[in-house]
Amino acid sequence: MLACGQVQPPGSADGAGGQNPGGGGPAGGMTSSGGVSPSGGESSSGGSESGGTGGDASALGGQGSGGDGTLCPGIVPECEPHEVGCSQRGETYTCSECGEIELQGEACVRLLASDKEMGVVCTVRGEDELKCAGGDETWSPELDYPTQLAEFIVALRLPDDTSSTGEPLAVCWIDEYGTIGCTESQGLAFAVGALGGTDCTDFAVSDSSIACPLCAGQLSCTGPSSGDLSVDDVRQVALSDTNAFWLTGEGEIYYQFEPEEGPFLPGNYSFLFVDDNVTPCGIRDDGDLVCASWSEEGATYELAGDFVTGSGGAGDRRCVIDASGTLSCFAIVDGEFQPIFSPPGGDFVEVAVSLNKSCALSRAGAVVCWNEDGLLDEFAAKLN
Repeated sequence: MLACGQVQPPGSADGAGGQNPGGGGPAGGMTSSGGVSPSGGESSSGGSESGGTGGDASALGGQGSGGDGTLCPGIVPECEPHEVGCSQRGETYTCSECGEIELQGEACVRLLASDKEMGVVCTVRGEDELKCAGGDETWSPELDYPTQLAEFIVALRLPDDTSSTGEPLAVCWIDEYGTIGCTESQGLAFAVGALGGTDCTDFAVSDSSIACPLCAGQLSCTGPSSGDLSVDDVRQVALSDTNAFWLTGEGEIYYQFEPEEGPFLPGNYSFLFVDDNVTPCGIRDDGDLVCASWSEEGATYELAGDFVTGSGGAGDRRCVIDASGTLSCFAIVDGEFQPIFSPPGGDFVEVAVSLNKSCALSRAGAVVCWNEDGLLDEFAAKLN
């Protein structure tokens, strides 16, 4: 089961699957988000794994029902009992006591993306409904929203300064077959059809006409200032203007213009994100957040936790989600993580930070947006 924004491997269709809070992409990249399976850990139906003839064999209460000693013999849980979520295909579901997904027939938001500098946020609701909302009062893309996408997509990407790419708005994606596509936009100077095959798992694009597709584990960047970049064994890529960072298969983070100097951040990581000031952050394998310093070369800032995904935008703001789904936002001040406003609740699976606003996606498929003063319900309503 995949999270909102996580890229589905080619050929692994799961029409009614539940979410995995986290996932790929820088969201991936940008989105997109890392995480743990909502049905991970102990068996959601509880009880002993071995057979029995009664006794208290279920964590849900009651007696064992024989056979394997569980309340629901023969059923492999897909989700946490009583969980409410948004399926991979963008349909709401509830989870039965036995951990089975029961679709409810209503569309929900399954993908979330933002730029880093202009406050533009886009979502995909249901299978193919694209919605976008702008960063200021003068921003008015030619596209009418909602608009229908031509294919089912599994990852959504925006250039880091998307409103400077002209109108209509530049939006890119990866479809369920691993093929990269983009809306027609005068700001995208590269040939989308030449960006990869049918096995792409991540993709980053800049308003500087630089594109970095990651296909079959190989990262390649094209554009006027990217040079000839080709790297093997990569699992995530992130762009900040003309600067690319990537996460290797071994969990190391590298910077495009200093690859010969070794990893840019010390340690091994499960997730990478970058702000608009060319400063990367990584979620280390132990769950701690590690960010580079923009002003002091070689310095890093660390925050202990069990984080799984995160995002950074304009300024010094970072937001991260931990394994329980709790979202926390910080400003880095004098080398310290200072808490700033974060939306309440503990069921988030993805976050996207931009200029003067941030948005997050809940497991149930609803978008919440906020700024430093509090929630932005009117803006979120444009995306839900």
